[in-house]
Amino acid sequence: MTSAAFNAALVDRVALAPVAARTSTLTGAALDLLLYDGLGEIVLHGLRTTGDLTPTIEDSADGSTGFAVIATSALSSAFTAITTGTDFIQARTLDVAIVKRFIRFIGTAANTPSHTYGATFGGMKKYRP
Repeated sequence: MTSAAFNAALVDRVALAPVAARTSTLTGAALDLLLYDGLGEIVLHGLRTTGDLTPTIEDSADGSTGFAVIATSALSSAFTAITTGTDFIQARTLDVAIVKRFIRFIGTAANTPSHTYGATFGGMKKYRP
């Protein structure tokens, strides 16, 4: 296996919110970070037609209870609410070591929202020989 193929096998990108048209708040499925190490990247991209979208990332120890907005120190910066304009993209670095085992994406919609967007997590899998 070449080093490029080896590295590609360790990098993973997972949908936190599959791209779709939405008119209400989205609570994404929990993503287990157990297999990831170091820094990851969360990318939010989409199109705003009307209304507002406030994106947040929550974490939980077990993936089903106790979800709360992650510590500000875990992200390179907080996501910015989308209240004007049309197309948008925001990328943030996530320190996997600081958050609890599971994360999920929350897209809080308000003011007669109409958005088409998606969010992904990209990270380096732990190396296990």
